[in-house]
Amino acid sequence: MEGIEEREKRSAAIHEAGHAAVMRHFGGDGQPRIWPNEPGREGECAWLGHFQAFKLPERGVDEFGILFGMAGFVAEKIDAGITNYADIGSSLEDAITFDELSQTDAEAIGESWDFSHVEQAMKLLLEAWPKVDAEASHLIAEWTHEVR
Repeated sequence: MEGIEEREKRSAAIHEAGHAAVMRHFGGDGQPRIWPNEPGREGECAWLGHFQAFKLPERGVDEFGILFGMAGFVAEKIDAGITNYADIGSSLEDAITFDELSQTDAEAIGESWDFSHVEQAMKLLLEAWPKVDAEASHLIAEWTHEVR
C-alpha cells in the first residue's frame, strides 16, 4: 500500500509542478501545494493538490487557460515516460469523456482544445522538466518536513 501512496504523492506533486511551470512560463506566479486525502474516501486518490495563483499572466496570452488546465495531466504522463503528444492527447480525451479530471482543470481546458495544445504543453514542460521535477521533489520534501 505504501508504494501506491508514494506514487500518488509523486503524481500529485508532478501535477501541481506542471501547472506552476506553465503559469511561470507565461509570466504568472503562484504556489503549488499537496496534502494527503482524508482516510476513508473510497475511489479517490490518496494525495490531493492545488495551485494557488498569486499573479496571473498579462492579458492577451492566447490559449493560456487551455495550456494551464492540461499542464498537470500532461506532466503526469511525461513523468510516466509518455512523450508522444498524440498518445497524451488520446489519454486526455478519455479523461475528459470519463470525467476523470478535476473540475478546475476541466473548466480551464474547456471544449476548444485540440492536439496542438497538447503538443505545445508537452514541449513547454519537457523544456522545463528539470525545474518541474525539482519543484515536485521540493513539494514532497516540504510535506515530509512538515509532518516530522
